[in-house]
Amino acid sequence: MGTSDSSLQKMVKSIKEIMKIEEGLDILKQHRDLTQKWADSIALAITKVLVEHPETRKKLIVIYGGNAQREIKRLTEKLKKWYLQAVSGNLDERFWRYQWYIGALIHAKHQIPGLYMLGAINAMLDKFMDLAIENLGPEEGLKLYRAFKNIAMGTAAALAEAYRTFYLETICEASGLSAKLLNNMVGLIIDEKLKELLGRRDQ
Repeated sequence: MGTSDSSLQKMVKSIKEIMKIEEGLDILKQHRDLTQKWADSIALAITKVLVEHPETRKKLIVIYGGNAQREIKRLTEKLKKWYLQAVSGNLDERFWRYQWYIGALIHAKHQIPGLYMLGAINAMLDKFMDLAIENLGPEEGLKLYRAFKNIAMGTAAALAEAYRTFYLETICEASGLSAKLLNNMVGLIIDEKLKELLGRRDQ
């Protein structure tokens, strides 16, 4: 199963290497007393995107119904908790395991579009960069920003990969198809669609 410990560990190893997570931990630890003060501003930047855009606001109402306001407050607190651990520079296995299960059990269940997630992360990174440069100057501020950005994008990768893996596993279980057969069927359909698209382009 893709949601097993071995799959999780493999994913975390890949994220750390590809996103160069370890390279930025020292500068995060160096400035964590400063960056932890930004938690409210960072969380607000994320929830502002989710609440103010019509599509994301509608999605929140669909998910939470009449409890949307209360759940948004809870979401803000969870985002602050994530942020505080991210800027602490202490990213243990529990940190990555939590991102994995959020992607698999929350984003997949509610079919959260990747656009919404990346839009929120983009707003968060813009805010962090502004604060970093304002407080530390352009050179040190950008170094700190890049270290935080790597963790933010690593988190996005974990959420997206967990969503994809869990969703495909669930389809296999519901349909009785093996993962190999499902992938082969999807590959054949994609090949046909590509032929159609290329045929239209050449007309």
